[in-house]
Amino acid sequence: MVALDTSSVDKEPANFFGNDIQKQNRYFLTRSKATPHGASQQESSAKIVIYTSAMCGFCVRAIRLLDSKKVDYQQIDVTMSLDLRAEMRMRAGGRHTVPQIFVNDRHVGDCDEIYALESAGRLDTILRP
Repeated sequence: MVALDTSSVDKEPANFFGNDIQKQNRYFLTRSKATPHGASQQESSAKIVIYTSAMCGFCVRAIRLLDSKKVDYQQIDVTMSLDLRAEMRMRAGGRHTVPQIFVNDRHVGDCDEIYALESAGRLDTILRP
């Protein structure tokens, strides 16, 4: 059996841009459904945040639903950041799967839960208080 020396291994994986830039931009992406004139198609006063990761089908489904609602939201990619994943887990009450969706700093749930809210006819009221 061969023992590996992991003392020099970074706890957070390196990425193409380097960890300094990763911490600087924090993988935020704000999506806006704006018209060519710059005004929102439907006003949304709610602050919507969705934590996602790369290659996640549930994330794609959740984003597709938010896009269909024509609301602005902030997407935070936790793929390469242990800090952002820990932040998501703390905000989501220990949940570690993606996506996790928050509206006005209130945890709404994951993909299945927002689709259940949509089926019950309650999602629009949550997204546009």
